[in-house]
Amino acid sequence: QVDAEGVPVNLTPEGLPLESLTGDMFLQRQLEASMAYSSRNSDHVLVCYNDYGPVNIPDDETLGGNPDALADGGHFLDQWYREILGQPQGELPAQAAASDAWISCSWSEDGGQTFSGFILPGSQVDTSPASTSAPIHGRLAATDPVLASGPCGYFHLIGLGFTRGAESDMFVASFRDNNNIEGGGRSLEYLGMTVAESGNNADEGFFVDKPHTAVQSLNDPSDPCAHVVHGSYTTFNGKAKGVQFQSKVTHIKAEVGDTFPAGGLSFQLQKLNQPFNQNQGTRIVVDPVIPGKVHLLWRSFFDPDTILHTSSDDYGDSFKGKPKDIL
Repeated sequence: QVDAEGVPVNLTPEGLPLESLTGDMFLQRQLEASMAYSSRNSDHVLVCYNDYGPVNIPDDETLGGNPDALADGGHFLDQWYREILGQPQGELPAQAAASDAWISCSWSEDGGQTFSGFILPGSQVDTSPASTSAPIHGRLAATDPVLASGPCGYFHLIGLGFTRGAESDMFVASFRDNNNIEGGGRSLEYLGMTVAESGNNADEGFFVDKPHTAVQSLNDPSDPCAHVVHGSYTTFNGKAKGVQFQSKVTHIKAEVGDTFPAGGLSFQLQKLNQPFNQNQGTRIVVDPVIPGKVHLLWRSFFDPDTILHTSSDDYGDSFKGKPKDIL
């Protein structure tokens, strides 16, 4: 149909314009959310989460399943329009694989009263330049987002991109709130994405997982935007004598200033778990009192089954000796 000025208008079966539809019409799952406030405007809020919204039915093969399903109408937007416009859908194979999520984010400029959402660049169904240039483009899933805000409107998101049975990537995506739009419009700018480490996802490892992040000001008078992006995660790297899993804890850091580096972040990687060999789940805490001090904690399994702690006094350049059992 067309409107009074002859412009084509797509209508739902109920006669409503498609533009009138908001939210997730398929009522899919959004979970494991992480939220951060802009340092430039406390009304600006970014939330990122695992999003099954791009998967319109539970056993859809994409995202996260068979990429060949795209050729059979598996593209979620195609199925979305067919559902809205009442067009027939093809049948799924009887043994269709359950789909994995991708990371989505929602941005608010009114203190969280309303949000507008977007899918993190890199998914196989997103052919935009930002997506196809993302280092995780082509992975079938992205998950485990953790957000932290930094000075001068920066946001940094650590997450995991992977394909089951294939590669896994620990990445950091960066954004900046320019806070330069009055009366509406998205002031959030996507700056790019950097992979810190990749794994080949073999049967017994190598797989990177369980990320966390924090931001620490460098207290540099010449650059008030200067800060450290800290990240930590677990790398599962096999089994000990075929029985217990083995894993290591890695800390990453990169420095950012007023100008975001054109080539992305440059990470320094450190393994921290010696002599403990079964580790999982990390948390980074920036000391609120002592400049340069950062704490890293995680769980050790089997021997001993405890919580481990180590710390740094130089913004994460080095950590003090071996981790200590604090329980």
